[in-house]
Amino acid sequence: DYQYLDVCLAAVDEFYPGMIPDLAAIKVLHPALGGAIQYTHGMGEVTSNFYPSGRDLVSFALLLAITTVFNPDTVLRLNWSDINFDKDQAGTPAIEIVGAKGRAACDLVRVLDPDAAVSSRLSLKKMLTCLQQITMRIRPHLASEHADRLFVYVQQNMVKRPKGFGVDGEKNQPSSRDIVWATALKNFIKDNKLPSFTLGQMRPTILDLVQFMDGSLEAARKVGNHGNPATTWTHYTSGGVKARYRER
Repeated sequence: DYQYLDVCLAAVDEFYPGMIPDLAAIKVLHPALGGAIQYTHGMGEVTSNFYPSGRDLVSFALLLAITTVFNPDTVLRLNWSDINFDKDQAGTPAIEIVGAKGRAACDLVRVLDPDAAVSSRLSLKKMLTCLQQITMRIRPHLASEHADRLFVYVQQNMVKRPKGFGVDGEKNQPSSRDIVWATALKNFIKDNKLPSFTLGQMRPTILDLVQFMDGSLEAARKVGNHGNPATTWTHYTSGGVKARYRER
């Protein structure tokens, strides 16, 4: 009985072990199944059990941006080859994440505690493992340019296909300007009743907070991977923190 979600999902998994086609295509070959998806469960509810949409990835991207202090496009373009789960740091297991340098003089390298909490329920290692698991089904169907990306999803509009954030065929186009990402973040903010913000605000906010908590421009410079402390001071230090420096 396809009216039961578990039975419906089992049938979808059996008939479509890879990508799930549009509802119209399902109804042609499996009309009863298609009817249950359309009128009882909804296509979005069904597909969300097999792979993520762009909206599903927002919380992961935000947590990783906060954890690594990378800029938005570095985060959204991270590949699994940029991550070493077996790093050793002075005899302690660690996870190394290397962010593409972009405009920086060298790559940004973070060596992090696998068990460090990135949220109230997830450690860094559990979050990354979860990302691996929820995207596993669609990886064989990705174009080569996105095959190794952390953040991959199935677009919901037009042709249903898996991809990473970014405009097709435009390697220099910032991933954070992808309309799918922008819409997904907007919906995340709305769903959680948050004030409007962008992924690009994370890095300067954290570097400013480092100075507020530690009181050190040098500490913020190191976290930001800036060669010149003037860069940190000019672009990543708020007026409030600058006032505190002047009061000393």
